[in-house]
Amino acid sequence: MLSNVSIKALYGLYSYTLDFHPEQKPYRFVTGPNAYGKTSLLRMIESLYKQDFDGLSKVVFDKFQLVFNDGFQIHVGQQRIYDDDPNSDDTLPKKVVLSFLSKNTNSQSTEVSFEWESDKASEIKLNNLTAYLASHPIYFITDNRLYKGGSELTAGQALQDKMKTSLQDLSGKLNSVLQQGMLDEHESITEEYYNEKVSNLKPLIDSIVKYELVKRNPIPAYSAEKSAFCNTCIVALEKALDSEVLKGIARLDSFCLIVDNYDFANKKMELSPYFGFRFKAADDMASILSFDQLSSGERHIVLMNYDILFDVSDEALVLIDEPELSFHLEWQGQFMTNLEELEGVRKDLQFIICTHAPEMFSYEWDLSVDLFDQANKQ
Repeated sequence: MLSNVSIKALYGLYSYTLDFHPEQKPYRFVTGPNAYGKTSLLRMIESLYKQDFDGLSKVVFDKFQLVFNDGFQIHVGQQRIYDDDPNSDDTLPKKVVLSFLSKNTNSQSTEVSFEWESDKASEIKLNNLTAYLASHPIYFITDNRLYKGGSELTAGQALQDKMKTSLQDLSGKLNSVLQQGMLDEHESITEEYYNEKVSNLKPLIDSIVKYELVKRNPIPAYSAEKSAFCNTCIVALEKALDSEVLKGIARLDSFCLIVDNYDFANKKMELSPYFGFRFKAADDMASILSFDQLSSGERHIVLMNYDILFDVSDEALVLIDEPELSFHLEWQGQFMTNLEELEGVRKDLQFIICTHAPEMFSYEWDLSVDLFDQANKQ
């Protein structure tokens, strides 16, 4: 995980040292006024992780350093070369040179150094640094997340298709193993043993029925005459609930819990392989609402939490820019509870969150790094 980021002379103005302490909590908040570089910080981290050196060269800085908790370090220097002509009106450099140095303080691996120049179409060569970055996924949730792929296609439309496909895949896998297991024969069991098994499975049974992953409850009422069949149903369901299915159900449960925690006004979310997701209004007709009929804040909540639960790669660094967009104070105060829920389900992730609102981290200042304070101490 990323432990520390330091930047010298960001835009020629600011120098920051940000300690994220992933060994304490896998999330940290970055605060500060407008134009102090919060979004630029996230873009620089993303550009370096993705080896988008052209994107990194667009941000003005002298030095940029990342330190990871396994001892790996990346040092980047930037040199901006301008036209020598004193009469030139060109404010852009004619060339940007990035110099890279990587090393691991916890191993004997060889240091790697190389340069990248903006005026040369240089191929990025495989080395210890680029291989390390390639093994560390990153996901950036930007402040314009309501639109993906152009103005015509809203992120909600894309999400509808993805959720439907995910639920269909999960349902297909669950039912395939379940049906195969029903062909097996098992010995009779007592009603007490059966009820204990059913009680242990009840939360999972409730979820798979709620999300319509099965057409009906796969567990029948106990019958002494059919106790062997009841045992077959239990064994088949336990076999069908493998680690991948359990992970999928846990993420669906968290997704619904988080949306419920925000208490959307007069509407409830439903999930199903038949339609993906939808919202029903609390009116006499139980009207179906399209994604675009949700408020902007509600859409942000659905998109952001779906991305984190279902789209983000394992062991990724998640960058979130201004998650409080369109949130009133009550929702801002709810954010930490839901972040902890996400962290409980996606234990492999690390979060860096830029925000203007201390309500987002419940005024727990030890979870934050403030750019304004650091700038004033320079």
